[in-house]
Amino acid sequence: MRIVIFGPNGMIGSRIVTELSARGHEVVGVSRSTGIDITDPAQVAAAAQGAGAVVCAISARSGDFTL
Repeated sequence: MRIVIFGPNGMIGSRIVTELSARGHEVVGVSRSTGIDITDPAQVAAAAQGAGAVVCAISARSGDFTL
């Protein structure tokens, strides 16, 4: 299954990526370094398009993520 994970580089996100990959899933990481603005609903929707599942592992402590 293709799984998109927002926040793949943090402590929790990196462990989720490792586990999903070990289980044979195609994991697509989305972060600031990929140029996706998570406060932009259109960019989030585009990044998640075609995924069988989406995981959000973004820390809420580092900003205001209200949409």
